[in-house]
Amino acid sequence: MADYEVTVYTGKLRFAGTLDMVFIKLVGNDGESKRKRLASLVGDLSFTHGAVSTFTVSCPVSIGKLELIELEKKSRLIDDNWFVNKVEVKSPEGDTYNFPIYCWITDSKVHRFREGEDTPEKVSLHELKQREKDYCWRKHIEGIPHCMEAEQLSDLPLETG
Repeated sequence: MADYEVTVYTGKLRFAGTLDMVFIKLVGNDGESKRKRLASLVGDLSFTHGAVSTFTVSCPVSIGKLELIELEKKSRLIDDNWFVNKVEVKSPEGDTYNFPIYCWITDSKVHRFREGEDTPEKVSLHELKQREKDYCWRKHIEGIPHCMEAEQLSDLPLETG
């Protein structure tokens, strides 16, 4: 049995925590784990504002060098948003993999994050197009740094809030 130690860091922003159920799948170059619900003895408090929670994800054999993780949250009653700072995974071989996330997860879709830094080579074309849409710049006054294009505060992406 290969046990992976998964530590999830929830952000300290206002309303960053969630009471939703959180699932993870580890994907390595030699295989992948099953989708696992992250639950602990503290239950619903695992993903509250500023929480750092550790879980074990077991696989029958090592899945090799981790390449990405899949995170998903499922609503219990009311779908709430969750700001994830990062996820760290320690492999049975003693390697530590870092997954910098630093964004809101606002839906029940599967979100994929690559290990290491978020560089354009590691971001999908779909993600780049979405970021281009979310972060449009406009010139407010000549000589002043650009500002984001938004008519009202609710037009800004959640990461800026």
